[in-house]
Amino acid sequence: MSDPTFDWRPFGLRLRTARIALGLTEAEAAKAAGVTIGTWRRYEAGGRVRTRAMVKFCGLYSVNLDWLICGDARRISPTLKGNARGKIVFLQVRNDWQGMDDRRLQA
Repeated sequence: MSDPTFDWRPFGLRLRTARIALGLTEAEAAKAAGVTIGTWRRYEAGGRVRTRAMVKFCGLYSVNLDWLICGDARRISPTLKGNARGKIVFLQVRNDWQGMDDRRLQA
């Protein structure tokens, strides 16, 4: 996770989203990852992340690391989809409109 060209801001946003969805405080998430609160806040703000800390956090809370890195909504873990106890709920959205022409979309 040390690619100098990688933009960490979207990762940090997804990390914060996961923490809130799990109902964790920054202190609880930092402790789970084995880092200080200041380091955790830097992660959520888009700072570079230590792989070991994220593997530890993701393993403990069943958060999909691929989702955190890539943002592919199909990879959101079942924990965040169905068992989240925080203030954010993940909804599965279907894309049924592919292939529709403009007339059907305006109806």
